[in-house]
Parts: sequence; C-alpha cells; structure tokens
Amino acid sequence: MRGAPPLVAAIAVALGVAPSACRQGAPAPAAQPQVVLYVDTDAPVAHTGYPAIGPGDLIPLFDHVRIDVYAPGATSPCSGCSNDFDVDAESFLGASVSLGVVFTPGAVVRVRLTWSAFVSSAGEPNAMASLDTFVALPDPAGGVIAATVALSTEDVGRTIGSTTSPVTPSPGPPSASQVGSWSGAQRASCATAPPPGQVCVPGGAFWLGPRGDHLVNGTLLGFHRITVVSPFFLDATEVTVAAARSGHLQGALAWSGATTGTEVADWCTFTVSPGPRDALPVNCVTAGQAQELCKGRGGDLPSEAQFEYVASGMNGRRFVWGNDDPFFCDDDVWGRNGFGIQAAYVPQQCISTSVMLDAAGSPMGGPSAPGWSKRDVLSLPTGSVVDLAGNVSEWARDVFQPQSGSCWSGGGVMRDPVCTQPSPGASRLTVPRGGSWSDGGTWQEASYRSAFDPESVASSIGFRCQRAGGS
Repeated sequence: MRGAPPLVAAIAVALGVAPSACRQGAPAPAAQPQVVLYVDTDAPVAHTGYPAIGPGDLIPLFDHVRIDVYAPGATSPCSGCSNDFDVDAESFLGASVSLGVVFTPGAVVRVRLTWSAFVSSAGEPNAMASLDTFVALPDPAGGVIAATVALSTEDVGRTIGSTTSPVTPSPGPPSASQVGSWSGAQRASCATAPPPGQVCVPGGAFWLGPRGDHLVNGTLLGFHRITVVSPFFLDATEVTVAAARSGHLQGALAWSGATTGTEVADWCTFTVSPGPRDALPVNCVTAGQAQELCKGRGGDLPSEAQFEYVASGMNGRRFVWGNDDPFFCDDDVWGRNGFGIQAAYVPQQCISTSVMLDAAGSPMGGPSAPGWSKRDVLSLPTGSVVDLAGNVSEWARDVFQPQSGSCWSGGGVMRDPVCTQPSPGASRLTVPRGGSWSDGGTWQEASYRSAFDPESVASSIGFRCQRAGGS
C-alpha cells in the first residue's frame, strides 16, 4: 500500500494487519475538515479465504476496489492518489471499505469495483467489468462527516457521473450492507425434475468472455460481460448415434464403412442401423439438422451463454475442471490428430488412446463414448454433465457475431442472450462451442467459440439439447 497521498487521509479495508498510515479508522488531522466516504454494493463479492463453491452457492463476481482522488478541475487523479485493494464480503458487512478525504471544495472521488483478474498490469480495471462511479464530496462545514456511495451491479460496464458531473453520495455511513443482495446472482433451481437423460443446470450469473489471450473467431480481448442465465435442463451427454437414430435425425452424413481416414465420411459416426458405433457422439450433422432433432424433443440447441456457463463450471473457469490445461490423455478427449486426412494436424499426442481402430489395429483417432474422460465432468445435484471441453464441439443456436458486434457490446447486465442477427454485410454463420477430439489446450477453453457454415458438416462437430427449466 502506498503512503497517504495529499488528499487521502485513510482507506479502511479488511486487510488483516495494515500499515499504520492505513489502519481502519485512521482519521485525518482533527483540525482539518474531512469526509469519510463509505463504499457499499449489492454485488456478489468473494468471501474471506475463497471457500469452495458448490453448485447451489452464489458465485462471487467482484473482489477488488480501486479508489482515485481528483483535485478540483483535474481530469486525472492527483499524484499518489490512487489506491488498490482486494476486498471481500466481510469488508462490506463490517462497513470497513471507506476513505477519509481531507475536504477541498470541488475534489472528486472515483470508486471502481471489479474482479482482480480483469485489472491491467498498470492497475487499471477493465471498463467492461467494473462498477464505476464518480462522487462529489459534501462540505463537512469545518468538521468530519460521513457519506456513502452505493455501487449497483446493474451498472456494470457503465460510468456513473464524471469529474465535471459527479453524483451526490447518501449522507451518513451505511446502515446495513447490501453486499450479495443482487437478485441476478442468486442460484435458481429448475421448477421440476429433469426429463430422462437431462440434468438441471441451476440459474445464476457469471462473467462471459475469454479467460486468456487465445483470441480467434471474433473473440475480443478484454471482453467480459456479467451474464445471467435462467435455470435450464441440459443433456447429460452429447447426442449419441443411437439417440440420433431414435430421434429420427434426418440427413446426417453417415459413416463410409471405411477406417482408412482418407475421406471425411470415414470419420463420421452415424449409421442407419444399430452397430458398435451407437455409443459414440453423432457428428457430421448440420446446425439445422441438430436443431430440428432438439425441437422434436421439445427443446432447442443451447445458446452460447448457456454452453459457456456450464463449460466454465458455472464459475467462470477456463475449463469445467479448473484453470489448468489438459495434460493427461484421459483428462478429456483431445489431441487425436495424426491419421489419414488429419495426419498433418496437431496435437497428436493422444491418438493412441482412441477407441476407433481400423482393421489392422492402428489407431485412427476420433471421439469416444460419452463419459470416457476423467476430468471433463460437471457434477450437479441432479446428475453430471460430461464432455464439455472435448470429444466433439457442439452447435449453439446463436448466429455468429464478433464480440465487438451489437449482440455483445454495450454496458449493463446481459440476461439469457441469444444472437439472432449476423454482423452487417457478413454471411450468416453459426457458432460451434467447445473443443473436440482434434483440439488441445486453449482451444478447449469454455470461452472458445468458432464460426461455421450452418449447412456444412464436420467430424469434429456434434451437439446436445436443452430446454427451459422454469424458476
């Protein structure tokens, strides 16, 4: 922590043992008029110690505050007047997030609450991922007064006030903190038990957007939007060949019957008659064919937001299991290039684990039966969802738009977003989500998205279905 800058008398946060200049309640000199500005929020903030989060628990979305003080008429903070702290819910419950400012007429305080992972190396919070408010300091009339600025989660990505038009804080300290009371963050269960073969995914809020710097196919660096997802039922597995056949899938490109791997159809899994491939996820289907089957079952394809919510463990992780890349070949179904028309492609280190063998016993590559992998699993109260990072990529029902497009840009909270319009002047593409048997590493991140002709097929793309879960 820096020493107290010219306008800043103290910042009080739950830091354990703090330097003496920044201890809780450290006032400005008694002879100087000052404003003690308290910060409160309705946002879900991390609790002390980052306890394990279960599928029914509120997911924290904020854990870091930056407070800047601007001298009268200034457009940037005064020298040494920027302070950064990690905060937790207990800080707000104890009314210990506060700033003592020696009063100067016209001085302005800027308060930003964000997630620490979204803060730049220079200390600047990501504008899309911050609750950001400029506050005017009330005149203490020669004494010491308290005031409170409340940060609303609904204002995420928007700047409230400015240096020339700051908002007026409420008089006095907060009577009781509102931390964690934002309704969008509350877990919401499904209204009924899930249908056979599906799992209830509880509703809630998470940060939609890339976790790393693997930016492809319209993924925008720094894109982070709070997204609320309503509860829904989701297939526990990717739709298998047997399930596709019983669901009267029409038009899928069928398996050629060959295992040489030299033609696309060699890699397709669908067969018109029952056989040993029935347990594999169906692939080589168009987005329209997949959607037609899901609608015939009373549902639809998942949205991008629904898929990423589940694939990030409903907790904003890079992968459903955590933040570390797949390493072992049974972590999930990945890295199986290196044979036939896939011979020139990487990664290839897991081809020997494939369950698809040609007549000579040489591994061909391709998907595995659902649930084969050890880590690619999301366990929920009503069952487990498998193969969200690998096996086959999955059709979403969204039309592709870069994250800079109108479907995704802007401030505020997104609720159950589905993009239905392509970018102006662009062809209509559809979005497969998640990695596949032919991918590896960052290509399997929960935020990974692709753009594909909805009338085309690929051996790496399959699907699963969802339906609304009520509330």
